[in-house]
Amino acid sequence: MRIANPKTMRRCFRQTGDVRSHLCPRVRALDPRPSELANLQPFADSACIPSSEIPSRTHELPSSNHLIEVIECPPWSEEAQTVLAGMGRQASLVEGRPGRRTVGRLWSPSQFLESCAARMAPGRAVDLGCGSGRDAVLLAASGWQVWGLDVLPEALERAADLDARYRQLDSGLDPAHRRSDSVRWVQWDLSGGLPAFEEPVDLVCFARFLDRNLLRSLPQSLKMGASVVGETFTTLHRERHGKPSSDRYVLELGELPQLLEGMDVVEFEETWVDGRHTARIWARKPA
Repeated sequence: MRIANPKTMRRCFRQTGDVRSHLCPRVRALDPRPSELANLQPFADSACIPSSEIPSRTHELPSSNHLIEVIECPPWSEEAQTVLAGMGRQASLVEGRPGRRTVGRLWSPSQFLESCAARMAPGRAVDLGCGSGRDAVLLAASGWQVWGLDVLPEALERAADLDARYRQLDSGLDPAHRRSDSVRWVQWDLSGGLPAFEEPVDLVCFARFLDRNLLRSLPQSLKMGASVVGETFTTLHRERHGKPSSDRYVLELGELPQLLEGMDVVEFEETWVDGRHTARIWARKPA
């Protein structure tokens, strides 16, 4: 494992005046009323997901181990509790208070990616196995041009919907930051490697994704100075939870840096977070 020289790395990090994120802010509670009513009489610190739409918008909920606070507003709050209970989610009723009409979110992207990306200058990024798009939307909202790659078309549909709902735009944004330009959702089977990009990428990220052959190819295929930021499950997670069941999708302890051999390791840890044991790494190809 090569450990990055802090003096060398400092030149590649964002210094001051970070790009302002245009991702909608986190809020506390779920407003289960129909959208029309929620817009007319909004509750403060809430995100509207109508109770009837919850089953199709589960990717907009907080992580599975978090209690969901539902604003009490019969009959929709009771319907939401029933739906969430059927999904194995815990929910409690809370009192709502009037507020102004805003768009908030209950979900969060990868905290590790968010922390690492905040210390990089925005550029071109690729999200491997992007799923419902939380991490890609985070990067796009922070000024990155992003390619979200996934083999499942339904996942890409959810990702595009998430982007449309939660990334704020204003007329003052540079065109490179606009939704139509800064994120592209591409159906792609990563078992055959990465697609050919018109320009080299600055960041490859992944979460709960593992393709050892693809990761081994990155130190050679990426341009000098490019970063890899990723995290996925380890064997310790499987020992506790019984999944992922296949060795193909879990890392041995200490394995992740070896897959990126030749890159400088900026950060690496293997730890429990919210009941999940993952290996997480930020590595950079030497300039």
